[in-house]
Amino acid sequence: MKPRRIRVLIVDDSMVVRHHLEAVLGRESDIEITPSAANGRIALAMVANYAPDVVVLDLKMEDLDGYEVLRSIRRMSVQLAVIIYTAWNDDGSVSRKAKAFGANDCLSKPRQVHSHQAAERYVQTTLLAKIRQFSPMHPPLTALPPAKRKRVPHSTVQVLAIGASTGGPDAIVHLLKSLPYRLSIPIVIVQHMPPMFTHMFAERLNAQTVHTVRESMASQGLSAGDVWIAAGDYHMIVTCSNHKITLRNHHGMLENHSRPSVDVLFRSVAEVYGAHVLAVVLTGIGQDGLKGCQAIHQKGGQILVQDEASSTVWGMPKAVFDAGLADAVLPLPALSEEILRRVLLGSAPTHE
Repeated sequence: MKPRRIRVLIVDDSMVVRHHLEAVLGRESDIEITPSAANGRIALAMVANYAPDVVVLDLKMEDLDGYEVLRSIRRMSVQLAVIIYTAWNDDGSVSRKAKAFGANDCLSKPRQVHSHQAAERYVQTTLLAKIRQFSPMHPPLTALPPAKRKRVPHSTVQVLAIGASTGGPDAIVHLLKSLPYRLSIPIVIVQHMPPMFTHMFAERLNAQTVHTVRESMASQGLSAGDVWIAAGDYHMIVTCSNHKITLRNHHGMLENHSRPSVDVLFRSVAEVYGAHVLAVVLTGIGQDGLKGCQAIHQKGGQILVQDEASSTVWGMPKAVFDAGLADAVLPLPALSEEILRRVLLGSAPTHE
């Protein structure tokens, strides 16, 4: 099967720029150009209707400017790659502001280009390279070669760590609803979401499941039966000091273009819990969680991933599967049963 092409949406109020980029990028065999957008409002409709992988966005537009469009896109998705392509000054202020609003990168349109061929070369060597870099179809550079895992007796599960992105909210609701009682271990979850939405998501989980779910906002002890959702725009990690395990937030650099990042959480649980981790990677674009699963695998922990058929986007689970790190690949309805089986092998449930 041929790999899916990278779907690119071009947003610019200049018809000349739009047609130029469509012509240059559209010749690439791995690029698919969606209908372009001449202003911000059309752009937001195009994002919803065409689900692009990468948005190439001008900043100076009438109606909604690029910053407003970028802010709205980030409310819709923290995973969608946005590359600013605009005329800007050289002091770096435009780039810093665009990245603060959530842009993946900021490129200047070519200046003093004296030929059509030179303009094409500029797009091919700068913009095209960035599109491929930030695309979710970009090959995972850190994936380990697929290999069969040695079948050894698993250690007792002491923590359940879950990571998800696109399609994850519904998958997480389904998963927690299928766990019929509070477990005797804590559950920590990273779902790619912007600030405020994670708080509302925790409230939704509280209303629809038997679990007490909270958004992680400050340092707190981690106890059996707790369910914590990483707060939007903060990494969530597990630490251990004087034999006390604590959940903490920090505002470190983005990983996999995300904050919170699944990798950040998974590495921390691997460090604290070692072989006693059960990790679950659910539907999502990209490969966030791959490096964290490598750390869990190296410590002897267990890893389950959602299968392609039941995933909205089989990106994050596929990266772990392709690296040979998954103990099992299961449809969403079967994951909760497998989680219970593995947890109950060595710990008793807490009924309420």
